[in-house]
Amino acid sequence: MTLKLFTYPVDIIESTSGIQLVRGANRFIIRDERSSTIVRLIVALSSEGITLDELISEFSEPDKDIVRSLVEALIERRLAYYADQATAVYGLESPLDIFIWHFDKPRQVFNADINQASIILVGINLLSITLFEILNRSGFTQISFIDDPLLRNIRLFDELGQIKDLPEISNLVLSDKALTDFSYNSVLVLPCSDFGGSTAFRQWNTLAHQQEFHLLPISMHDLRGFIGPYIIPNSAPCYECLIARENANLIDYQEEAVIGEQAHTIQLTTSAYTEAMLQTLAGIAVMEVVKIFTSIMLCPTSELINISLLEPSITRHPVLKIPRCPCCSPAEWRPDINVSKNEFKQTLLASE
Repeated sequence: MTLKLFTYPVDIIESTSGIQLVRGANRFIIRDERSSTIVRLIVALSSEGITLDELISEFSEPDKDIVRSLVEALIERRLAYYADQATAVYGLESPLDIFIWHFDKPRQVFNADINQASIILVGINLLSITLFEILNRSGFTQISFIDDPLLRNIRLFDELGQIKDLPEISNLVLSDKALTDFSYNSVLVLPCSDFGGSTAFRQWNTLAHQQEFHLLPISMHDLRGFIGPYIIPNSAPCYECLIARENANLIDYQEEAVIGEQAHTIQLTTSAYTEAMLQTLAGIAVMEVVKIFTSIMLCPTSELINISLLEPSITRHPVLKIPRCPCCSPAEWRPDINVSKNEFKQTLLASE
């Protein structure tokens, strides 16, 4: 089957120095007047597909080398491609199509990565609910909740500890029985808090290393949003490393620790945010999740994203492993050993 040359939909914009071919965030500037005229014809002739020989035959002999060079340049910049009629891109593209094009990833593969992703939101609070809504609109379908009492927004619960007026969320909360049999393999767990909550995050950090699942903590407190670090057990710094590094830079970390430990009980007077702040934090967090599952970009595993939602600004803080971390340091691991000379002899004899 003969492959044909196609060009992606582009805008051709006149400028004082020539023309620009614009697609998404990409710009291809052509300053030579003759080349500008030829590239317009190439785009027009290849919009519905044309073989290279057919395209070249449309031009006079002096222009054939220019055509070949321009076709190579368009392909190098991924503004043109070879395909058969069945796999070519036709019709109006969505903004998502053009976004995915930047990363040279087929739309079908991108959609499959999103559809197969499994996400657990830990904590029933306004941040996790906002994350759920944006994840849902972004195409994620396998989303569950775990109701961690330490991460509850108590405004959302009645006196009996039941979720109020959120039937859609209630139906997605994993039951105690489901949690007993649950497998965390290939799951991304997102502990969420709209009032701080380092105590609960540290517990989930420990569980992540025990069960070997990936973890991405997300929180809102002190008028700021925090994402990360992205925790991959046995290969990256963990949440205990972050806490230890933060404490080392505080004059009196014990005072801060007291507030962190009581974050759940004092949330009615410490939580301070607007709907826009929640949406901003959740939107940035969802982009990190998209990067994790689709690999369109690397999601750093050793960074805390600190978002000032009032200035606004985003700062990435590197997180380094600490020596002898109580959770993730190899120095804390112990191999199996024989506790007595007799056991050692028995083991040795059994191996002969």
